[in-house]
Amino acid sequence: MTDREKYIVAIECLKRIANYQSSEDLLEDSEDDWGVEGAEALEMAYENLQWEAENTLKRLGEDPKK
Repeated sequence: MTDREKYIVAIECLKRIANYQSSEDLLEDSEDDWGVEGAEALEMAYENLQWEAENTLKRLGEDPKK
């Protein structure tokens, strides 16, 4: 993968993360939007952020556990 391709992969990841709901919105709207309480929605969002980062690092050929 070229440096340009790596850059694009990283930017795509950041754009996905930037479109996550804010913590305030999650706490306020999680019951209606997702059917879970606010704390559960925050936990799920955090896990999704970790997955996004790990997946992107793997795509870039990096070890996410280092």
